[in-house]
Amino acid sequence: MALTDSALAGYPTLAVMPSGDAMVAWTTAVFTGGSYAYPIGSMVRPVGSNWSAAVQLTSNDEHGSELRAAASSEGECVLTWVDANSGTLKASVWGLKEGWYDFATIAFGSDTALALGGNTALAIWIGGEFQAHVSTMTMD
Repeated sequence: MALTDSALAGYPTLAVMPSGDAMVAWTTAVFTGGSYAYPIGSMVRPVGSNWSAAVQLTSNDEHGSELRAAASSEGECVLTWVDANSGTLKASVWGLKEGWYDFATIAFGSDTALALGGNTALAIWIGGEFQAHVSTMTMD
């Protein structure tokens, strides 16, 4: 299945779990009043199934950028992004049974990277006073 939409804006990212389940995410340009917003859209494909319909993960108040995705050995996917409107690094998790959950603000910052090894997620970003910050989270 191909997704074609002239409103797709950027930052495409994807993750494939060890099971073969897959997730893709991107930002979409949405005109709201006198300016554009860039909410995050996503589609998932459980192994052996078709791609889901595209869903909007964040509100039209967000300006999503720097999308990063990674898969855990536990069959979940972590998605991180920067909301350029607030300058915050945010995250959410997708699991086959749960769908999207655990939307959270991690910190203020940008210039991000994300990695998963085993069941541990590791994020790094540049925060206040141009210092690198690192956070880890165990995937249960």
